[in-house]
Amino acid sequence: MSQRKGKQKEAAKRRAGISIRLQLTVGFLIPVLFMVGIGLISYTKASEGLIRNYEASACTVLEMTMASFDEAMQTISAITLELAQDKTVNSYALGGYQSDTSKQGQAKTTISNNINVKQTASWMIESIHIIPVDGVEIITTQRQEASGMESFIGEMKNAQEGELLADGYLHWGSSHDFVDEKMNTGDYILYCSRSFNSGDIRGLILVDVSEKAIADLLSEVDLGPGSYVSFITAEGREVSSDASFSAKDLAQINWEGGADYVDYQGQKYFYMTAVSSVTGGRMIAMVPKSYITKSSEEIRNITLILVVIACAAALLISTCVIAGISGNIKRSVKRLDEVSKGNLAESAKREHPAHNEFGKLHEAMSNTVVRMRELIQAVSDMKDEVLSSGDTVMVSGNELSSLIESVSMQMEEINDIIALQNGEVTECNGQMEELSVQIKNVSSSIFNTIENITNSRKMIDDGMETVDEMARQSRQTADATREVQEHVMRLAGKLEEIAEFVSDIQNIASQTNLLSLNASIEAARAGEHGRGFSVVASEIRSLADDSARTAEEIQKIIEEVSVYSHSAIQKVEEAEGISKGQMESAKHTTAAFHQMNEIMEGLVESMQQVTRDVDEMNHDRKQALKSIHSIGESSGSTVKAADEVRSILESQMQSAESLKAETGRMKENMRQLEEAIETFKL
Repeated sequence: MSQRKGKQKEAAKRRAGISIRLQLTVGFLIPVLFMVGIGLISYTKASEGLIRNYEASACTVLEMTMASFDEAMQTISAITLELAQDKTVNSYALGGYQSDTSKQGQAKTTISNNINVKQTASWMIESIHIIPVDGVEIITTQRQEASGMESFIGEMKNAQEGELLADGYLHWGSSHDFVDEKMNTGDYILYCSRSFNSGDIRGLILVDVSEKAIADLLSEVDLGPGSYVSFITAEGREVSSDASFSAKDLAQINWEGGADYVDYQGQKYFYMTAVSSVTGGRMIAMVPKSYITKSSEEIRNITLILVVIACAAALLISTCVIAGISGNIKRSVKRLDEVSKGNLAESAKREHPAHNEFGKLHEAMSNTVVRMRELIQAVSDMKDEVLSSGDTVMVSGNELSSLIESVSMQMEEINDIIALQNGEVTECNGQMEELSVQIKNVSSSIFNTIENITNSRKMIDDGMETVDEMARQSRQTADATREVQEHVMRLAGKLEEIAEFVSDIQNIASQTNLLSLNASIEAARAGEHGRGFSVVASEIRSLADDSARTAEEIQKIIEEVSVYSHSAIQKVEEAEGISKGQMESAKHTTAAFHQMNEIMEGLVESMQQVTRDVDEMNHDRKQALKSIHSIGESSGSTVKAADEVRSILESQMQSAESLKAETGRMKENMRQLEEAIETFKL
């Protein structure tokens, strides 16, 4: 009983672990955590996508604004070119009507009407000025009092704006101070000018771009609250949508174009820049990052609210589910604890389990307890009958064991007589086996000798093949040596031919040297007229000396090569003699191997005769051994039969002992079963 209680305690310790409530709680929390993760990832991705889309659309808006600005500037460039190429404007501005006051007045009226019309063609134009030659009145769309002003183009040539008159190209700029001083021009931010001339006489077309028009264009760019848009000319003049903002103060901006984030007044701004392809000016827009991320923050708040609601719903549902599961498990555990203590009695209280899996489990467990109670009751009823049958089996086992011991003693006496006969046969058999071993040893030695002789013959054959290969290689070496000797002889012949050519070169150099000497003498006779020829003769003599020295060097090299050639021929002859000696040695070696092979064949025939004699002796030995084996087999069969009978008796003896032991264990088990049944309350 104490052992059973100890096992129950150990089983309870092993079952102790993480509770079902905790496991289910963790199981519900994991999807909740996944939902939180999904919410965070969704917010991050949505935020990044919104920011990228806003940045791209903002850059597109700025580029479109710059494109609109460039289109307006191209229109102004076209108006400036058209006025500079107008014949009436050219004639008036270059003084073509100074002699005719009537035509000059008509031309002035025509030009005034024309420039007024062109000013209305572009909402960006502040005013148009036509500055003619000195002595002719300026035509402008600015104010009436400026129209009667005489030209000051002569003074303008010496001012800073004089560079506008230097060529006939279009010029874009930000300010013309001299013209402003003379004409008191209006508010402008840019101007476009082009001069035209007839000889040294020049006129100038000047079109001012309205600062207010550009400010209106910038104000139309709506990038959100707190945004700034500014335009800066190539000379640094700036107009902004907000008077308090100046883009020139931002040192971190890349003015060559692009977009990035920058710090301004303690906040993070997204800036974009665009460069005008017409004027060279730059447009910059700055948007607060907080405005860009405003939509993503709203998504974040909505996501957080939904995640919190989902978490609360999950926790509520999990609490209800866990409570139901926990109640069913507690009832089941309580009933199992009672069963583990031996209480199988039917409960007086009628339980109504839930209609779910845990309720079905509790009902199945209750049915199992009922079946266990019925089984233990049946076992208790049968234990007395099993104990009575065990006593009867034990008595029968004792009688069988006594009978088997008597038969076993008689079989031992028969086995001793047969063993004595079998010993004598075994001794005779051993002597024959020793003779057989000796014959086998002799036969094995003979076979080993024959095998060694066969291997020796194979080695002799291999040696003969090797000697033949050496002879063949010696012949190839001799052939190669003869070819080398022939090539060296041919080389010696070629060296002799080269020596003849060198001799001819030496003769030519000598003749050339003599001719140069004669030429020098003739040049000396010619005096001043032959000085050039003397230089040529000196060069020819120098060339002849160099040729002679080169020929001598070649002659020395040929002599050295000839010495090496003769030495090589001698070495080749010596090698040829050695090759012939090797061939003779190979022939003698081959003959010796043939003699050794004949001796080995005679020895093999002798050993084979000895082998045949040994085989006849072995045949006689086998006949005698066969007779002895027949006698031994007869005795062995008798001994084997006796052993089998004894083995059967021993097996029956062991079975009887096992039967008695099993009967004793069965009685002990039935006693323990009776004690175990008594622990249950039925």
